[in-house]
Amino acid sequence: MEIINNNYNIDLEKVTDKLGEPIDKGIIEGVAVLNKLGFPTSQSCEGHLDRGYPFPWIEIYPHEPEEENWKENSALREKVIQEENKYKNKFQELIDSYNKEKGFSQSKFKFVDIEYGFRFQTSDNRDTNEMNIKEKEKFLKQTRNNLSDFIEFLKNK
Repeated sequence: MEIINNNYNIDLEKVTDKLGEPIDKGIIEGVAVLNKLGFPTSQSCEGHLDRGYPFPWIEIYPHEPEEENWKENSALREKVIQEENKYKNKFQELIDSYNKEKGFSQSKFKFVDIEYGFRFQTSDNRDTNEMNIKEKEKFLKQTRNNLSDFIEFLKNK
């Protein structure tokens, strides 16, 4: 946790997501780095074997206008969509730079669109529902390592 508190001046141990849950310990550093780089995060998960997905993910969510019912206002909705696209393009540049530096011909990561934002996660499209527990454990370890490597890369940006 030192890197978060000392280098980033963000006390994410006290932050909760949109569901009121604390940030998983295994992904908190990634959330801190992305926030430091200007990406507003809304939810994340380190990946689990007993619930959710067996891989880590982080959601980037543009700032919402303060006006009530902003989603019903086409001009405000368009502004949020433009902001989302700005974040997505900037993030894609980072992924491309990482892939180039590592010599990857295929990206280890992809975006999954959510309402007014996107989820950053592994690009491995294997059906994890078809995996046995040993395969899921291996997959989870591999995807966590991939994310950790990407976060280390981002720290130098």
